[in-house]
Amino acid sequence: MGIEATRIETPPDIPQDRRFYRLSEAVDGSLFQGGANIEYMMEIEEWILQRLKDDRSAKFVGDTIEIETLDGTATTNPGEWIICDELGELRPCSPVVFNATYEPA
Repeated sequence: MGIEATRIETPPDIPQDRRFYRLSEAVDGSLFQGGANIEYMMEIEEWILQRLKDDRSAKFVGDTIEIETLDGTATTNPGEWIICDELGELRPCSPVVFNATYEPA
């Protein structure tokens, strides 16, 4: 038993071997620092709750935050960004990807 792949035909007027750019996307972001600072953890919890969709959940697990996403549960570790995209989806983002992709508005 394996994954069955289906080839999607690309319309002939769309080149298949070009460079593509991400569409501009504005996100809210917060750098998760982790740690035992109760005041900070309450602030990050409030930030998440203000943006969390009704049918999603997030919880602290040790020094991480588990966020329910469209793709399943994603773990945010200290030092990673939590971003909220234009569709209101929260997800973790590594600092390398965040810094290469986003700049302050």
